[in-house]
Amino acid sequence: MKKYWIVIIVILSVVIVGISTIFMLFPLKYKDLIIKYSKEYGLHAYLVASVINIESRYDKNAKSSAGAIGLMQLLPSTAEEVSKKLNIDFETSDLYLEEVNIQMGCYYLSYLLDYYNGNAINSLSAYNWGLNNVNNWLDLGNVDENGTITNIPVSETSNYLKKFKINEFVYKIIFKE
Repeated sequence: MKKYWIVIIVILSVVIVGISTIFMLFPLKYKDLIIKYSKEYGLHAYLVASVINIESRYDKNAKSSAGAIGLMQLLPSTAEEVSKKLNIDFETSDLYLEEVNIQMGCYYLSYLLDYYNGNAINSLSAYNWGLNNVNNWLDLGNVDENGTITNIPVSETSNYLKKFKINEFVYKIIFKE
C-alpha cells in the first residue's frame, strides 16, 4: 500500500512541476487588454499573446538593442506612424504603458496582416524583420506557391517563426481558440 502512495505522490509532483513550467514559459498578463485590442483590430488573442511573449516575455519595460520598446517591442518610428493613423497624441515614453503598447502593437499587426492578405508568416516576418526587408526578399522571388516567404536569410526571424508556432499552440489552448 505504501508503494502506491509513493507512486501517486511522484505522479502528482510531475504534473505540478509540468503545469508550473508551462505558466512560467507562457505567462498571461494583461489578458483584458489583449482581448480588448485583439477584438478591436480583428486579431486572435493567442496571436497577440504569442507576440508579447516572444518579444518581451511580458516585460512592459523591455527595450531591445535596436531601440524597440515595451511589451510588443515597437520601434519609436513605427509607433509614431501608428499614432498618426490612430490620431492619438504620442510620446516615446508612452510605449512603456501597457495599454498604449498593446493597442499600437495590435493595430500594427492588423495592418501587416491586411497588407499581406492574411498571410501570418509574411506578417510576423515583417513584424520581426521589417516590412521593407520582407518586401525586398519577396521581390526577389523567395516565395512558395501561396506567396509565403521562404528560405528566410535571417536566423533571428527564422527562429522567431519557430517560437511563434510553439507559443501559438499553447496560447490557443489558454484562450480556448
